[in-house]
Amino acid sequence: MDNSNVPAGSQGSQPQFPNRGDASPNGGQPQKSSSINGCVLAALIGGGVVMFLVVALILLALLLPAVGMARARARQVQCADHQRQLFTAWSRANSRDPSHPVRGSQWNVRLGPYMEGSTKVFHCPDDVQRTQATSYGLNARAWRFSAPDTNRIVLLDYKDVEIQVVGQTLAQLSSSWPMQQAPRHFLKENVAFYDGHITPYECDKIDPRFCDYYVRYWRPARDSNIPLTGCVNSGEPPSSFPKSSP
Repeated sequence: MDNSNVPAGSQGSQPQFPNRGDASPNGGQPQKSSSINGCVLAALIGGGVVMFLVVALILLALLLPAVGMARARARQVQCADHQRQLFTAWSRANSRDPSHPVRGSQWNVRLGPYMEGSTKVFHCPDDVQRTQATSYGLNARAWRFSAPDTNRIVLLDYKDVEIQVVGQTLAQLSSSWPMQQAPRHFLKENVAFYDGHITPYECDKIDPRFCDYYVRYWRPARDSNIPLTGCVNSGEPPSSFPKSSP
């Protein structure tokens, strides 16, 4: 057979097929494999981000209550420090002028000169309403305290500036005490005693309507002749307490 008419360069040529590794212009197998790998990688990254967010939210949910409690505890400590400063000023004022002891509803005004211009100590950091001149109430008979009264209450978290207990009737206490309580710190109120220590108490643990609490915490030793008629001892049902006024 005469091959003279076969075009140059085509003699003995074989059909050419693309290698399997060559890229296909029509979206061959190698491009599909790359797309699948990209999707898998994107899915893995997306899943990792979601997992990270879930773990972060769980940790945040666990940490927020602890952070909130720590802040509340710090405010309780700050409140106790305010009471300590007020007690110190109260003691200094009484020592400087014993003939005119600090008493009455204007006691905070009397203590002003002893606070070095600072008024923030008159307010508890947890008293958000601040409807009174001070967040604390002063025992109206604290000015009568003496050496035997070390464990009696001078002031505490309260909604009124003065706490009228000794000399009141049970009906009067039942009207004022439940309404003026201010348990601002974990359902307790900070209490400053005559010996200078500050301790948080639940309201019912110092309730003056109980006879033993009335004597132990509120009534000065020199006022032992002033009883609270109709009171009951702690641990007994306070069913005899008159109902407080609405």
